[in-house]
Amino acid sequence: APAVSEAFAILGQAYAAARGGADGLLCVTTVLTFASNWLAQHLGSFQLAHPALAVRLDTSARLTDFAREDVDLAIRSGGGKWPGLEAHKLLDA
Repeated sequence: APAVSEAFAILGQAYAAARGGADGLLCVTTVLTFASNWLAQHLGSFQLAHPALAVRLDTSARLTDFAREDVDLAIRSGGGKWPGLEAHKLLDA
């Protein structure tokens, strides 16, 4: 539970920084396996904690172009060294 809470706190902070704290729609993209094996189990508690924020989930393995796509954050695995982006470790694989 502490790791889940911390992961969602990081997501919430990243969203607030990207949107200036405005409520609305949070668009998340992640790979299908992470969405089905971890994220789906925890989205309900996130929604209860943030009722003014709707979550749209996109499952895709392709890289996200934040300049061209209406996506707030992408969850991917890797070393976190993506030029021009800020990365936060959520969980150990």
